Amino acid sequence: MSDGWKNVRHNVLIASMLSLDYKTYTVCVHNLSAQHKTAKNHLKLVLSDIYKTKKEHNVCVIAWVSDAGGNSQAMQVQLHCLRPQILVFDCWAHQINLVVGDIMSLTSQLVDTADDAINIIKWMLNHLYLLGLFCQEQAQDGRKPCSLALPVLT
Repeated sequence: MSDGWKNVRHNVLIASMLSLDYKTYTVCVHNLSAQHKTAKNHLKLVLSDIYKTKKEHNVCVIAWVSDAGGNSQAMQVQLHCLRPQILVFDCWAHQINLVVGDIMSLTSQLVDTADDAINIIKWMLNHLYLLGLFCQEQAQDGRKPCSLALPVLT
């Protein structure tokens, strides 16, 4: 999978990641600040990282996930033409972010509830004893403890 962002120095970065046996590994982070953001450039990186993944991890890439932006979609089409055995998908986190954003803009009550939930999670994450009790209680029922995480923009 690949995803791009700008770091605090405003460098344009694209990372390629590998998910294997429920673990995620960073294959490479590319600095594209001096390059145009095109499907052709993205495809070159993806093909290079697929090769690197095969060579270093001895695995065969069967699918590639990227965001649904225009350049990424064009890259996906080109990747599928070059490597039809590789399945290509849009990132559902990006898709859900768009849908949730639309829903949240419709009603302020949902926004207020989400803000309240985020504040509760922040508070719990800053009180480790309570967080430990929370995990311990879940484990007593034989369940795997759930993690609390804050949402991030994709």
